Amino acid sequence: MRRYVPYVGIALGLIIAVYALFFAQSPEDAIRDQLDRLEGAVAVEPGSQPVIRAARVKGAFEELFVKEVTFDVPELDGSDQGRDELVALAAAAPRLFQEARVDLDGLAVDMAEDEKSAIAVGEAIIMGARHGAAVRRDTRTVSIRFDDVEGDWLIVSLSVSPPGS
Repeated sequence: MRRYVPYVGIALGLIIAVYALFFAQSPEDAIRDQLDRLEGAVAVEPGSQPVIRAARVKGAFEELFVKEVTFDVPELDGSDQGRDELVALAAAAPRLFQEARVDLDGLAVDMAEDEKSAIAVGEAIIMGARHGAAVRRDTRTVSIRFDDVEGDWLIVSLSVSPPGS
């Protein structure tokens, strides 16, 4: 039995190496997953219920943003800091929009050398329809800074360019 112990150790080592090489998620992949979650969290579906949307947005934002997130969005008046403020603004979106979607696939992710922070920057596509209006498409430059917070990539700041810039 003792003869097989080294072989078992080698086999386990190979399995771990193969997993790390082919299946482990890179920091950029984790950030792209967070961007996909953000797209889903801010989407406005036709006929969405305000209370259900508020609960869904709150839960999603707790997994996406640090509590002290800062944001700069030209259309938003008032405070520009805090996850709770951002939740309230996102939860209220159905008052203005019948439906809305954001596509963040065009953002490039630039990792810091220490791989503890990153910036996703590029063109975001926003498609939405105000109540009783046709769907409009808008393109904005977006910059989102992520930090590695205890193994989770969380958004610490978000900036959206003004329309037409």
